[in-house]
Amino acid sequence: MARRGMGRVGPVSPMNVGLFGIIGLVCFSSFFNIYLLSSWNNISTTKTTHDDSRPPSVSDSQRVRFLAKEIETMKNEQTIFRKEIIGQMHVLEKKIDRVFNVHLWDDSTLPHGYREKKLYSIEGFSSHPRTTLVDSPEDADLIVWVSVRSNTEAEIPPENYSNVILLDYADGCTAHQKRESLKHMIGYFKRSFVKRDKDSVYV
Repeated sequence: MARRGMGRVGPVSPMNVGLFGIIGLVCFSSFFNIYLLSSWNNISTTKTTHDDSRPPSVSDSQRVRFLAKEIETMKNEQTIFRKEIIGQMHVLEKKIDRVFNVHLWDDSTLPHGYREKKLYSIEGFSSHPRTTLVDSPEDADLIVWVSVRSNTEAEIPPENYSNVILLDYADGCTAHQKRESLKHMIGYFKRSFVKRDKDSVYV
């Protein structure tokens, strides 16, 4: 009786080939169906997650209504503010459209500053259509103090009067030493000056 060798493979019948083919085809079809189902689930999940065409949520609608209400409130406040500004401008125009009584304050330092106090100031306030000079500070709407600061210690400022305007004609670039004693100063005008730095450049 002939013995079959250990490493020898017997002949494969056509029936076995067909069986192996059917099994392989079934396995491939199963894996392919699983892959299609998995891909479809991923596409559906992506559409659900990133679909921007969905209607806004309730919180989004409330936020939009709140912002619209805030914008409307700001518009109303701006309208009211504009009306108040226009009204104040009309009041200011009525106050400006009048002749002001001006008193030139005597700080007891004449003849220092005679040109500024007795020539420039008198001529300017006398010729202006909305100012007229008065002799008494009690009758004045504005008290103008003309200072040249040639003898600052001797100057007597109008400390206890309202609506004081200081005209500082001094050559220096510093502010007047007695300006803070004016409790009701409404204007401070400084004479222009020219100054050169260390490189002789005008500043």
